[in-house]
Amino acid sequence: MTNTNDICSNRHGGNEQSQAANNRNKQHREAQRRQVYELIKQSPRTMKEVAEAMGVQLNTVSGRGSELKQRSLIEPTGEVRGGSAVLRAIVPQPTPVASQQKPTTPEWINDRTAYLAAASDLLIALGRVLQEVK
Repeated sequence: MTNTNDICSNRHGGNEQSQAANNRNKQHREAQRRQVYELIKQSPRTMKEVAEAMGVQLNTVSGRGSELKQRSLIEPTGEVRGGSAVLRAIVPQPTPVASQQKPTTPEWINDRTAYLAAASDLLIALGRVLQEVK
């Protein structure tokens, strides 16, 4: 089973030293992952182009690309440039919160005759309740 927090867990089998190194570098990797994502979001690129834009070696950022693919934040465009796959960002779409969703209006409210009939029935029922209270 792949550990989503450690892209290399299958390679090292989860030994203690590798896990400790993984934990020490989490913040740095997260910052790199954001930078890689933002570069690809600006315009589709290969990982080679990302490394070049960041001024680092390809092996420094290739793991971040794998993590972003695993999280479905980037995907190949189908284009190949310089022998490498061109990647594009997948921008997550926010899901509306219940409070932001417009309430649905019952159909009878839009029908004036039905609305007046419902209002009339409500007033008659209210009158009966008031008679019982007296």
